[in-house]
Amino acid sequence: PWAFMTGNCIGWVTYSYLIDNLFLFFANAPGLILSVWLNMAAAKLQYTDRISKDMRRSFVQLLDANRKSFRISNTERGGGGGRVLGGE
Repeated sequence: PWAFMTGNCIGWVTYSYLIDNLFLFFANAPGLILSVWLNMAAAKLQYTDRISKDMRRSFVQLLDANRKSFRISNTERGGGGGRVLGGE
């Protein structure tokens, strides 16, 4: 329904411009702005779940690709020797 509202407002604003009627233009211009805003908000809500899943997946892939840089050595834990955990 919001897409029809935007089309209707575009039609009335275009018509008011063509017949050079400022009263008609200023009566429908706020509706056009509001309908565009509502359409953008609806599109954001529609794709929020998919975008959040993609962001989580890419963050996990980033951490997985850089997991070697997150290793903690014995010297950082307070142990001696300076060897990396699991190393020889």
